[in-house]
Amino acid sequence: MRNTFTYEGILRAVGRVLDESGVKSISIHEDDDGLIIEGANGAGEPQLHLRYRVEDIYDLVKRDEAPEIETVSVSEDGAQLRHFLAEHRRELITASR
Repeated sequence: MRNTFTYEGILRAVGRVLDESGVKSISIHEDDDGLIIEGANGAGEPQLHLRYRVEDIYDLVKRDEAPEIETVSVSEDGAQLRHFLAEHRRELITASR
């Protein structure tokens, strides 16, 4: 079992929260108790202000490390897949052989 967290793991977990919130710019500050995360929308207006204590960061990183299983059924015309990709702000990229 891992006793310490890397910056990469912490930032990945925080990044997931930021992606889900839809902010366009961010600021992350460290203080004695943990992290302060602020985000703004496209117009530069404050949209998000989060304070994560050390134990909150631990929970966030552990949750991010858990395998995420999401099932999607694909219909003949691919409408459900397109909806899923749009909802998660992802694109379908195909490779030719």
